[in-house]
Amino acid sequence: MEHPRLNESQRLPHRTGNSFDMSIPAWGDGGRGHAGVVGPGTTSQTNEFYRNGHLVARADGSGIGVEDMPATRSRYRLVTTTERAEGYPYSTATRTEWAFASGAPRSDDPQVLPLLQLDYGIRTDTGGAARRDAELTVAASALPGVSSGPVCTDLVEVSYDDGRTWHQLVRHGAGDGAARVRLDAPKRARYLSLRVHASDQRGDTVTQTVIRATGLA
Repeated sequence: MEHPRLNESQRLPHRTGNSFDMSIPAWGDGGRGHAGVVGPGTTSQTNEFYRNGHLVARADGSGIGVEDMPATRSRYRLVTTTERAEGYPYSTATRTEWAFASGAPRSDDPQVLPLLQLDYGIRTDTGGAARRDAELTVAASALPGVSSGPVCTDLVEVSYDDGRTWHQLVRHGAGDGAARVRLDAPKRARYLSLRVHASDQRGDTVTQTVIRATGLA
């Protein structure tokens, strides 16, 4: 399963004064330093940046930069979408939406943005297919250097028809902001898609959708 995953293999999204610089590795996995690569096939990535509900910048590719934002504290959203038109059986499309508040830092040092990170754990066979009753663990966390307080995985939804319909699963606590769920895929389903929402005590949130995250055996 590959999805936009922020990690220290690249400089973390940050704010310096009234400027934002955000690099979003689009096809990372669960490894701490794995940013993912663009391999064979057709892939695309688009980033959108909003302030107080208004779109202020849009860019194709792995990063987006924004300058001259007000110093006053505002609500921001960063939305990253990816698509693989051919060449890959899994993670064919994703959408990740981060929401957070930010004001100008008191110092001139770059300040890492309070973007929440999601990681997934599910056992698959060598072909990337999970059992129809497999256990899935979702772990939510803050980025290194960000003090967010406790982080909680609030909602885990699954789809067995490429995101046309969604089903909320019963969550069981797994510690440290993680949640554990059990799949119940119908026999006719071929793929598992995921939609997860997490938040922290400050009101920072992330919602991530991964279409065809794994196959189903």
